[in-house]
Amino acid sequence: MMLSKQIETMLNVFEQCKADSQTYEKQLKDSEGKENDILHELEGVADYNNYKKQPPKYKRRAVLSTQLQNVLINRRIAKDYIRLYQPIMDFITSDTGTKAINLLKVKLGDIRKTENEMSIRRYYRRSSAKTKT
Repeated sequence: MMLSKQIETMLNVFEQCKADSQTYEKQLKDSEGKENDILHELEGVADYNNYKKQPPKYKRRAVLSTQLQNVLINRRIAKDYIRLYQPIMDFITSDTGTKAINLLKVKLGDIRKTENEMSIRRYYRRSSAKTKT
């Protein structure tokens, strides 16, 4: 594998980590919102314009409990991935990490240029004498 491909892969990993982290942050926020909605409905305050305290019936509570369980599982998964990506995100968002990534991008261009020059390199005879074969 060419050196430029390896550096490009590493830069792609950084970009993918950043995108994944943002996705899980959004998933966590959505899960917390759904969790609050379900808890409010369990309290009997689902109608936000009318604060009557009427808890849901048994079947509705069972459905809400199952929904809450699924939301909490998704929330936990999102939190775990956020925690997993945190060290690399700390690096990516730090001044040192940003400078290093930008420098890698510049050097990647230099390496690609050199690889291209090496791929089209031609050798020409320097002497007029022919070798015997």
